Order: sequence, then structure tokens, then C-alpha cells
Amino acid sequence: LPYGCRDGACGSCKGKLVDGRIDYGRYSERALTAQERERGYALFCQAKPLSDVVIEAREVRKAGDIQIRKLPARVQKLERA
Repeated sequence: LPYGCRDGACGSCKGKLVDGRIDYGRYSERALTAQERERGYALFCQAKPLSDVVIEAREVRKAGDIQIRKLPARVQKLERA
């Protein structure tokens, strides 16, 4: 499965839930809109299956297939050794 942030913020892992039930978990509305969710899409880095599931997802064949993205971030704490 493709991935990027692993935190529900970038949308790289977005795929379609064809059958089954999931808990969508926490994610950014920018990564998965309400309209996409209604059409059956989910962010698989956050989704947890609640039953057997069938999904459609883009296949990653090699590391170069994953698009590099820059995401906004904020440093909350800095510890120096």
C-alpha cells in the first residue's frame, strides 16, 4: 500500500472500501473529504477493519513510486542531549 505521513494528513494511502465495515480513525479533512468518504474512500493508514474487508488500492512496486510531499508541521518540543 502507498503511504506518506502515516498520520491521516497527506492522503497517499487513500483507497476505496469495496465491502465490509471500518472505523475511519482520525484524519485530516484535507486528506479525505466528506464527499470521498460517502463514496467509499478511506485512508488506510488510519482505518481499522470491523469485519472482513475488500479494498481497492494503488500498488507500490518500488520506493520511487511513492511521491515525496512536503507537509506543514510544528515543533512542539525540542530536547537537546
